[in-house]
Formats: sequence, structure tokens, C-alpha cells
Amino acid sequence: MKLAHIIEQLIINFGEDIKRDGVVETPAKVESMYIEHLSGYKYDPKQYLKNLKMKHIRV
Repeated sequence: MKLAHIIEQLIINFGEDIKRDGVVETPAKVESMYIEHLSGYKYDPKQYLKNLKMKHIRV
């Protein structure tokens, strides 16, 4: 089941008309947002941090 379909069902369960202007594209937008926000989990942070030099800073 695609995430957009699940979001669509949530919107319907909240009592909204899924065909209403301003709501029609919402499920696809929410799905796209989650894909973008969670995309970093497929990367190994070590490859981005290997060139970072850490210095201890005393406050």
C-alpha cells in the first residue's frame, strides 16, 4: 500500500472531502515529504564525517 493512499484514508477519516480543492494533492505531497525527510537513512554517515576534524572546545 502506498503512503499516499494511507494519507488519503486519514484525511477521509478526519471528515475531509478528498476531492476538495487544496486537498486533492495533499496525499502525494505528504508522501513526497516523507521520502525526502527519511532518505538520509540509506546513507552511511561515516562517508560524510571522515573528512571532518573535530576539536574539543572548552566552555
